[in-house]
Amino acid sequence: VMFSKFVKLILVVLILILCVSCSSNQKGSEGNDMANDKLVTENHSALSPSEKYLLEMAVSESGNVRGFYFVVKDASNNKEVYKNKNFFRLRDTNYLFWGEDDTVWVYSGDLGTFYWEKTSNSWDKKTYAENKDSIEVPELLKELKPQYFK
Repeated sequence: VMFSKFVKLILVVLILILCVSCSSNQKGSEGNDMANDKLVTENHSALSPSEKYLLEMAVSESGNVRGFYFVVKDASNNKEVYKNKNFFRLRDTNYLFWGEDDTVWVYSGDLGTFYWEKTSNSWDKKTYAENKDSIEVPELLKELKPQYFK
């Protein structure tokens, strides 16, 4: 009788642990869904905070290396208004997304973190490492790379 109570107790504890771990995984995946919605990929563009622009990933190949440039389009007519000149390799970890004030952010596991600030009719590239004191890293990047951004 004592053995059977012990086995039941162990089973109850295991079931509770399983339930808790499942619910915490679900919570994490909801956060990832939000991040996935904001991240631009080959198959997913994103609307700017002002809703004036679309951010797209233009995938191409350079010397047998697949990578991307990003393209900003006018959301009202889908016409290209800006294309960056930097090629980011797809084999590296990359995050492409909008920041505040229609700023474009790129995190590249190979090249570093960059952002393009919206000017009157274009975007100006800046290197995050050189401007850490003058700009706040977007929350999305803090969530995706907490070991690098606090």
